[in-house]
Amino acid sequence: MYNCNLITGIRPTGKIHFGHYFGIIKKIIKLQNKFSCLFFIADLHSLSNYKNLKNIKLNIKQILIDCLNIGINPKKTILFIQSKVKEHKELYFFLSTITSIKLLKHLPNYKYLKKCKKNINNITFTYPLLQASDILIYNTNKVLVGYDQIPNIEFVKKLSYKFNLKYKKKVFKIPKIILSNLSNVPGIDGTKMSKSNKNFIELKESKKNIKKKIKIIKTDKKRIYKSIPGNTNKCNIWKYHLIFSNNNIKNKIKKKCLTAKIGCNNCKIILYNSILKIQKNIFKNKYININNFKIIKKILKNNYFKIKKIVKNNIKIIKKIINWNI
Repeated sequence: MYNCNLITGIRPTGKIHFGHYFGIIKKIIKLQNKFSCLFFIADLHSLSNYKNLKNIKLNIKQILIDCLNIGINPKKTILFIQSKVKEHKELYFFLSTITSIKLLKHLPNYKYLKKCKKNINNITFTYPLLQASDILIYNTNKVLVGYDQIPNIEFVKKLSYKFNLKYKKKVFKIPKIILSNLSNVPGIDGTKMSKSNKNFIELKESKKNIKKKIKIIKTDKKRIYKSIPGNTNKCNIWKYHLIFSNNNIKNKIKKKCLTAKIGCNNCKIILYNSILKIQKNIFKNKYININNFKIIKKILKNNYFKIKKIVKNNIKIIKKIINWNI
């Protein structure tokens, strides 16, 4: 079986936000110098809970462009679209034969949806199974995911072990988890930044919108007057400073906040400037725009050629092992 070192993905249910950048993309930019990386746009996973499918195509375009402009190197990281590789779906069906409903019901994905009393369709229910095929079809060593995805990757490990045991061959590797910082980036409501919670700040958010969103971020509720010393541990603005501001600014902010020498509004203005500075630095090497998609198409074409070599070989081996010779 061919294998790759590391894999991760992003769902195209909206534009890239700072949670994606600090959680996954920044880490891939660093890791691509160390590992052979696969970074895919998980469009099939978007079917589970995304209603406005007509925007998916545009979102995919924009995410691919942004990833390259930010610093994903197409010579080091293979960027591709999940649905364009049919072997993902093929392996999904083969893995279904060794996956019980009981096992899927034990996963947080199902428990959360049941608790919310949401309508659970088959795509949503078997989401972790498709995730398993995304990983195992490349026989990858490592998976870059957020903290909330750990149970799903543990499920992938179980499937890998179960498949190897059933067919008495070491077909799949047991992938290791590399944790992203996704859960460390707070949304404007204080919970994890995500598209589903609508609490995000887009990577290309306008200055006006950034200012508006910062304004509604809650601070220490006990600090109703500037003369009252603040508590950074109970302030969501401080959580943002930890991510966006440099050490010099952080030290000054903390000292002034704890001694009541800075008000929350001024603290928010400083944060606003820190975000703008980060935003400017992220896109300083921008060279592709939405109207110049030919470059992306060429990269994708080359990448599919590389990927097909891996997946065709791997699915052929899997079919032979399970005696699927139709």
